[in-house]
Amino acid sequence: MRAILGAIGYAYASEFGAYKLALTSPQAAALGAALEFYQASALVHDDVIDHALTRRGQVATHVAFSKLHGDNGWRGNDSDFGGAAAILAGDALLAWGGDLVTQASEVTGNYGAVNAFNHMCAEVALGQYLDVRNENLPLNGSDGEQMVSQSLAVIKHKSARYSVACPLIIGALLAGATPDSPAVKALETYGENVGAAFQLRDDELGVFGSSKVTGKPVGDDIREGKRTVLVGLTWQLAGANGRALLSDVVGNTNASEMQIAAVADLMKDCGAYQKHEQLINDYLTRGLACLSHDALGASIIADLQVLAQVLTIRQA
Repeated sequence: MRAILGAIGYAYASEFGAYKLALTSPQAAALGAALEFYQASALVHDDVIDHALTRRGQVATHVAFSKLHGDNGWRGNDSDFGGAAAILAGDALLAWGGDLVTQASEVTGNYGAVNAFNHMCAEVALGQYLDVRNENLPLNGSDGEQMVSQSLAVIKHKSARYSVACPLIIGALLAGATPDSPAVKALETYGENVGAAFQLRDDELGVFGSSKVTGKPVGDDIREGKRTVLVGLTWQLAGANGRALLSDVVGNTNASEMQIAAVADLMKDCGAYQKHEQLINDYLTRGLACLSHDALGASIIADLQVLAQVLTIRQA
């Protein structure tokens, strides 16, 4: 996904002139690889932080390294080794991504892409910290409206910008676009809104999706104590009994499937699920509304319209 968005941004601003040709240029391919390396780095680190056991239906990286340690009978602790090795693997992936962006920039002579890539990495780290902090705040006594606001801030910095907006912007800058041009601003606005809708859908699938499709156990975000917008809306709209249920289940690593199902029912019964769906639609509408033929060409607009639907109307 991010590789495609990076290529679209590059093709839009490329001097190739032919939009479709520029999509598969060597520089667009290098940027796509860089973004995928960074994505892999972020996922490896995220799984360590969340103590996740699986990723996309496979064992998480730190779990694989832990098994390697145990299978070979090495000294020390399996989990400690697995976590340390995964952190280092994530760091290596991050460095490789940065190298690829730099190499592509050396070819085009446009180093704004390197700065934007580095800024993206730092912003995601900030978003990850905010996410971890929110998980550790006490749920009882929380203000629902504030919880939603904090969750939206996490979405913006941890996911929305780096998932959609940043790849588009970095691609355009790599091809020579200026950061303050109307087209880049339109890409940024589109990316932030569609990226937010994408993450909101992801959070929803974490509760109501199928683990066979998503590759992640349903309810894990609830067990990990993730303060998603969906949880915030539920806390805001639920009565005393509903809040008591949330207090018992959110952040409870031993929560049963029955308890997770009860929380899912509560989300629908109190109207949080419906409000969450409306929020996704609102972000999607705002993202599509900023696509102007005055700033962007017909080809890129058509591609971005299709991608917006793919990213937000999905099952995985």
